Amino acid sequence: KAKIKTLKKFMKKQQALLFPPDDFGELKPALMSILDLPAQLPAFYDLRGGGLTWVGSYVPPSRVAEGVERCTKIVLENGLFPVGVLRPMKSDHYFVLRFIIAFNAIDKEEIERVKVVLKGICEVVLDIGGVPYKMAPWAAKMVWEKGDISFYKLLSRVKTMLDPNDIM
Repeated sequence: KAKIKTLKKFMKKQQALLFPPDDFGELKPALMSILDLPAQLPAFYDLRGGGLTWVGSYVPPSRVAEGVERCTKIVLENGLFPVGVLRPMKSDHYFVLRFIIAFNAIDKEEIERVKVVLKGICEVVLDIGGVPYKMAPWAAKMVWEKGDISFYKLLSRVKTMLDPNDIM
């Protein structure tokens, strides 16, 4: 009930395009599988040559619509099909936002476009106050560069206090 309430609230504030699941025909099972917990994505692997990736993120509810809009634009500008997954968590305290990118894993030019898209999505997530999770090293570097130097100094001091012999 809470998720339906959140969706209705979101729809009142923002423009969104929703399709009934039956409109997707044979793709309906693949699209519906992403709603299951834990999320299941195997059906997407067959859509475009076996490649599948995404940037998973947690974003604040006040900026989620902006994130969806900006990320969709990045995906479309690079000639890919946006499949956005948006899930409210902890009674709308934050949202999971991810764009699943199916691509042809043997097309080198398409792989390069996917890399551009992933970095663009990560930039948007950080810009709207979100944080990626289970991030690749390149994304961790982006998070690190965006962070507050005072926090990193504090973190270093706490680590030194807890581990004076630098074992960890």
